[in-house]
Amino acid sequence: MSSQNPEELLRELHAMVLGLTQVIELDQLRRAVLSLVLGAEEEMLNQVKQLFLARQATKFDEAMMDRPITACGFSTRVNNCLTKGRILTVRDLVGSDATSLLLLRHFGRHCLIEVVDKLAEYGLTIKGWSGDCDKVYRR
Repeated sequence: MSSQNPEELLRELHAMVLGLTQVIELDQLRRAVLSLVLGAEEEMLNQVKQLFLARQATKFDEAMMDRPITACGFSTRVNNCLTKGRILTVRDLVGSDATSLLLLRHFGRHCLIEVVDKLAEYGLTIKGWSGDCDKVYRR
């Protein structure tokens, strides 16, 4: 190396710097691609997780809808009225409207409020429920 003239040394040094620059740029590019891949992978994992949770919720909803009325924690009066009215599952209950429930023998305003409150605990409601018990009861 010492036998080279300064111009050759400068060219050699310049080539080494260019080589290092390319290595650095390549490393930066590799890191950027890796970051994008990991970000996309994380996003895909989040989407899969959300899909899994949605399916689990659907399974829970189906199980909840097929649950017997007698297992929902209603009072004896409500259980008896619904059973005699052939409303045996939560699915049957949420398919009923307030007017048809009020037509059941011995099923009155307090029973309706109990049903609506209990279904609300599960995130459910009866068909066409507006939230106004007085409005339905006056019909």
